Amino acid sequence: MLYRNEMTESDRTGLETEIKYAVWGGFESPEEVREEILELVDDAHALSADDRRFIEDALDEAWGLKRGAESDWPAITDVTRLMAAFDQLEKDGILALHRAGYTQSDGMADVAEIYDEMGGPDSGVKGWTFYHEQDVADAIETGILWLAFGATDPAADPMTIAAAVASTLDAYGFAVERPADPSRRIKVEGIVWRNRSPQD
Repeated sequence: MLYRNEMTESDRTGLETEIKYAVWGGFESPEEVREEILELVDDAHALSADDRRFIEDALDEAWGLKRGAESDWPAITDVTRLMAAFDQLEKDGILALHRAGYTQSDGMADVAEIYDEMGGPDSGVKGWTFYHEQDVADAIETGILWLAFGATDPAADPMTIAAAVASTLDAYGFAVERPADPSRRIKVEGIVWRNRSPQD
């Protein structure tokens, strides 16, 4: 979504929400988040001084809250364990992607691109799983993370990949609800989204 360079109150509210999820998602440095937010404005160069100051103040406030919270977090968080679980899945031949685009379609495109880069059928990758940016926002708000999954071989049963992903997440201490069929996603419940952000 693009926000107008002559910002309304609705635009400001929307950008505050975008800033919240970008900062608390924990994947980007302050400068990277700033660039991402400005890219959401139709013409950032045409922003008024007041609107630019609003964005900078909103960023400063969000980062102040996040850095303050990070200092109280345990060394190992749910996101730390999630990353370890995904690393294990990769070792087991399942492509596991964090924050794969903004939508399900974006994530599928990322899977296809990386699978091809790895050598396709010769890569040894038997399946995939991922979550995307909107899933991160949902996890922050609800404590539920949804994971897409599938097999790289069209003839293979994708539910075997779902079972492997769920079993690995179980082993790393997550509460997992297995999908009833391939059209549904894996549900990870009770996750507290604490992801330490990189520095600039």
